[in-house]
Amino acid sequence: MISLNSPLKTPKNKKVEMKNKSLKIIIIDDNIAMTTLLSTLLELENFEVITINNIFEKNMKQTIKYHNPDAMIIDFHISGSDRLEIVKTIKSDPSLHKIKVIVASGTNMYKESMRVGADYFIQKPFMPSELLNNLKLLTTQDGD
Repeated sequence: MISLNSPLKTPKNKKVEMKNKSLKIIIIDDNIAMTTLLSTLLELENFEVITINNIFEKNMKQTIKYHNPDAMIIDFHISGSDRLEIVKTIKSDPSLHKIKVIVASGTNMYKESMRVGADYFIQKPFMPSELLNNLKLLTTQDGD
């Protein structure tokens, strides 16, 4: 797991193979316990995981471009940030729009998440298998 407490910190990247394709996931959540649990779950499934606990919107796009993930899991209730604006920014940028975005929340924010372009919404608490199945499905789909 690569953890970024500051989005501008440059970590050493490691490549992890999954079915002959390296899949990289960014988790954006200010709850360190949640990012640790999700990271462990995803690493057990051979995903490369990058966590971002402190979010600075002005640097977010640059950070995401630098890591070039296949997918992102973003918590809807991140402190001090308009997370829907982050999703909108990713989906409207031609260099980022193919990144699959999963929004997670303890309350039903499905409509809001889909309206800004999220690829999937998952309500907490969720079963690990639901997240894994949908993440794998999203990252193996062809096209946008």
